[in-house]
Amino acid sequence: LVDRIAAIVAPRPQTVQYLEIANEGYATGWTDKKAEAQLLATRLRTKTPHIVAVTSPGTLDPAGIASWYGNSSANLLTPHLPRDVVGEGLVGQWRYVRQTWDPWLASGLAWTNDEGKGPQASVAADDDPLRLVMYAGLTWLCGGAGFVLHTGAGVGGGDAASKDRGRVANIWEVANIEQTLAGITAMRNLLPADLPNWRRHNSNERFSGYPWDTQPISQLIEKNQLVRAFAATADDGRIVAMPISVSVPVPYAPRFPMHVDVHDPMTGKRLESYDGPFTLSPRRAAVLIGQRR
Repeated sequence: LVDRIAAIVAPRPQTVQYLEIANEGYATGWTDKKAEAQLLATRLRTKTPHIVAVTSPGTLDPAGIASWYGNSSANLLTPHLPRDVVGEGLVGQWRYVRQTWDPWLASGLAWTNDEGKGPQASVAADDDPLRLVMYAGLTWLCGGAGFVLHTGAGVGGGDAASKDRGRVANIWEVANIEQTLAGITAMRNLLPADLPNWRRHNSNERFSGYPWDTQPISQLIEKNQLVRAFAATADDGRIVAMPISVSVPVPYAPRFPMHVDVHDPMTGKRLESYDGPFTLSPRRAAVLIGQRR
């Protein structure tokens, strides 16, 4: 079967984004066939120019990922990030968004966020446009090579199982779809195309490359007054940061001279500009784009 698929798609590399041996192999009968799955992925890579994944490993534990990928030449990790709500209030609502941080710490492979939380998704769903737009943006900031807006309509298309779950059949019927897609488009246009390849930094003392003083920011996170404020930096001095769920003013004290513009995530519009320390006023989310001087 792998050979047949390769023969079909190899002459048409522009038509298929990537190939995956098994969907959620940990849940679809492959747990005792990990070696076979890896051999098939390696064989597929020798027969087609396409990017190849083994499967979603079911965990972001490095050892768990290695058990599926360690003996394969597959060059893409396809984790299915958690969708469940853990925690109360804003912390719980934004949890799935900030978990885009986790894959790059667990594996050196390129990764995609292709089956995350979304409108009418199984397990738990979210149709809030801003959270979904930040989900896409943080996927790219955290090294993700691709993002899929995972909708119930996109999965089932109105099949019997979808009807039983009360899912709409068509993408245009998905709640807030126009606003969400427009926001994701604005985010893509705003962010540098090479952002997934930058160095990533959390806002705590373990990340010395974080562009601002981490102590006041990390204290707000500990108090659940700010969910996260991940950042990424490029070798040429470019900076991108994305604070989410900002409940109180957040002080940004730069560690070096820089210019920073604050953008609306939904439109890409520049709202504020700073050349030194500044305080970010409370808001649901923001995109900071800067340049070291």
